[in-house]
Amino acid sequence: MRFYNAWTGKTMTREEAIRDIKDHPVYALDQQLDMFKQSYGTSELREWLHDIVSFQNESGELDRRDLARLERLHYVTDIYLKAVKAPAKK
Repeated sequence: MRFYNAWTGKTMTREEAIRDIKDHPVYALDQQLDMFKQSYGTSELREWLHDIVSFQNESGELDRRDLARLERLHYVTDIYLKAVKAPAKK
Protein backbone atom coordinates (compact mmCIF):
# COMPACT_ATOMS: atom_id res chain seq x y z
CA MET A 1 0.00 0.00 0.00
CA ARG A 2 2.87 2.36 0.73
CA PHE A 3 4.24 1.94 -2.80
CA TYR A 4 0.81 2.49 -4.34
CA ASN A 5 0.19 5.55 -2.21
CA ALA A 6 3.63 7.04 -2.97
CA TRP A 7 3.55 6.17 -6.68
CA THR A 8 0.01 7.33 -7.42
CA GLY A 9 -0.38 10.06 -4.81
CA LYS A 10 -3.66 8.41 -3.85
CA THR A 11 -4.60 6.50 -0.73
CA MET A 12 -5.45 2.80 -0.78
CA THR A 13 -6.98 1.32 2.33
CA ARG A 14 -6.08 -2.10 3.68
CA GLU A 15 -9.49 -3.40 2.57
CA GLU A 16 -8.96 -2.06 -0.96
CA ALA A 17 -5.52 -3.68 -1.11
CA ILE A 18 -6.93 -7.05 -0.02
CA ARG A 19 -9.72 -6.81 -2.62
CA ASP A 20 -7.18 -5.83 -5.30
CA ILE A 21 -5.02 -8.88 -4.54
CA LYS A 22 -8.04 -11.20 -4.60
CA ASP A 23 -9.35 -9.71 -7.86
CA HIS A 24 -6.07 -9.91 -9.80
CA PRO A 25 -4.79 -13.34 -10.70
CA VAL A 26 -1.11 -14.24 -10.73
CA TYR A 27 0.02 -15.99 -13.91
CA ALA A 28 2.76 -18.59 -14.32
CA LEU A 29 5.74 -17.64 -16.50
CA ASP A 30 4.53 -19.62 -19.53
CA GLN A 31 1.10 -18.01 -19.24
CA GLN A 32 2.69 -14.56 -19.13
CA LEU A 33 4.78 -15.31 -22.21
CA ASP A 34 1.66 -16.52 -24.03
CA MET A 35 0.03 -13.13 -23.36
CA PHE A 36 2.77 -11.47 -25.43
CA LYS A 37 2.21 -13.67 -28.48
CA GLN A 38 0.80 -11.66 -31.32
CA SER A 39 -2.18 -12.87 -33.25
CA TYR A 40 -3.98 -10.72 -35.76
CA GLY A 41 -1.42 -7.94 -35.29
CA THR A 42 -1.58 -7.47 -31.53
CA SER A 43 -1.08 -9.47 -28.36
CA GLU A 44 -3.65 -10.24 -25.70
CA LEU A 45 -1.65 -8.16 -23.21
CA ARG A 46 -1.49 -5.13 -25.49
CA GLU A 47 -5.26 -5.34 -26.00
CA TRP A 48 -5.81 -5.42 -22.24
CA LEU A 49 -3.48 -2.48 -21.68
CA HIS A 50 -5.08 -0.49 -24.48
CA ASP A 51 -8.49 -1.06 -22.84
CA ILE A 52 -7.11 0.14 -19.48
CA VAL A 53 -5.60 3.26 -21.06
CA SER A 54 -8.91 3.99 -22.81
CA PHE A 55 -10.86 3.56 -19.58
CA GLN A 56 -8.47 5.79 -17.63
CA ASN A 57 -8.70 8.42 -20.35
CA GLU A 58 -12.50 8.34 -20.46
CA SER A 59 -12.69 8.64 -16.68
CA GLY A 60 -10.44 11.72 -16.76
CA GLU A 61 -7.54 10.08 -14.94
CA LEU A 62 -4.94 10.71 -17.67
CA ASP A 63 -3.14 13.86 -18.63
CA ARG A 64 -3.21 14.53 -22.40
CA ARG A 65 0.60 14.15 -22.61
CA ASP A 66 0.46 10.80 -20.83
CA LEU A 67 -2.28 9.51 -23.11
CA ALA A 68 -0.19 9.70 -26.29
CA ARG A 69 2.77 8.03 -24.60
CA LEU A 70 0.69 5.26 -23.06
CA GLU A 71 -1.23 4.49 -26.26
CA ARG A 72 2.01 3.57 -28.06
CA LEU A 73 2.79 0.85 -25.49
CA HIS A 74 6.34 0.71 -26.86
CA TYR A 75 7.68 -0.22 -23.44
CA VAL A 76 5.60 -3.40 -23.26
CA THR A 77 7.97 -6.24 -24.06
CA ASP A 78 8.64 -9.82 -23.05
CA ILE A 79 12.43 -9.41 -23.00
CA TYR A 80 12.77 -9.89 -19.24
CA LEU A 81 10.35 -12.80 -19.11
CA LYS A 82 12.33 -14.54 -21.85
CA ALA A 83 15.53 -13.90 -19.90
CA VAL A 84 14.01 -15.65 -16.89
CA LYS A 85 12.87 -18.52 -19.08
CA ALA A 86 16.30 -19.00 -20.70
CA PRO A 87 18.61 -21.53 -19.05
CA ALA A 88 21.34 -20.03 -16.91
CA LYS A 89 24.75 -19.77 -18.58
CA LYS A 90 27.56 -21.58 -16.81
